[in-house]
Amino acid sequence: MPIVNVQLLPGRSKEVKAKIAAGVTDVLINVAGGSREHCIVLFEEISADNWAIGGDMVSSPKFAETQKAYQARVAAKG
Repeated sequence: MPIVNVQLLPGRSKEVKAKIAAGVTDVLINVAGGSREHCIVLFEEISADNWAIGGDMVSSPKFAETQKAYQARVAAKG
């Protein structure tokens, strides 16, 4: 029975989480076999005050600048 723990920042809707759960379950079934009934997906919401990426707290102004630059690069790729 596979168990997948998805850690993310708070704020996603129930609908988005349901789509993530369905997609993760599909991958597990397609790659590892088994049945949907035995795939467990857990969501753990971690606040930005308890999360750091590249040494910068996600809640920090410096990270906000990094995130803005990343979004601009993604938008430029189209």
